[in-house]
Amino acid sequence: MTTLKQLPTVDIGSGSSLNVNTLPQALSRQLDDVGGTVWYVGEATAGSATSSGVWRIKKITFTGDDIAIQWAASGAFSLVWDNRLSYTYN
Repeated sequence: MTTLKQLPTVDIGSGSSLNVNTLPQALSRQLDDVGGTVWYVGEATAGSATSSGVWRIKKITFTGDDIAIQWAASGAFSLVWDNRLSYTYN
């Protein structure tokens, strides 16, 4: 049996903290470069199928020197990577 060590909460500035125990331990990542100015980045538990509803997906848009990052479904791990082009990003 493996015993997991509890990691501390990390101060990330501005009065915010991050409980690293709630982060997935191993993520699989997908990147789709759409024409150089738009990237889609997906993350899910390692070994997840791209057709499973377990992905969180962000859209990164490059406009000149500006970079905009938008999440589908508020960054929830509930999306299908294969459907990334059909989601609304905010």
